[in-house]
Amino acid sequence: PEIYNLYTTENPARSTTGFFIIHDRPNARLDIRISVYNTNGIEVWSHTEQNVADMNTSFPITWSLTDKNNNRLDPGIYIYRAFISAEGGKETTKSKKLIILAE
Repeated sequence: PEIYNLYTTENPARSTTGFFIIHDRPNARLDIRISVYNTNGIEVWSHTEQNVADMNTSFPITWSLTDKNNNRLDPGIYIYRAFISAEGGKETTKSKKLIILAE
């Protein structure tokens, strides 16, 4: 699969954001993973699911700006990366920056 675009509903984000992936696999069952990394490259949060896309856009994956232990992340710049594969095929990835603001 190919990722055409990756975006968030809020950027900069203050309390939550949602991740969307626009891809070339309409109505296909996709394995989706979103990972968020700090500027040191350490993964601070991730989410994995299987999803049937609505046309060429994944359903939103909502995130509350917390780490793996459910602690609120510090304000700053983070990298988010989407990984998708269709039916056990090759994995494709795309990443972008996300700014988290203080609440």
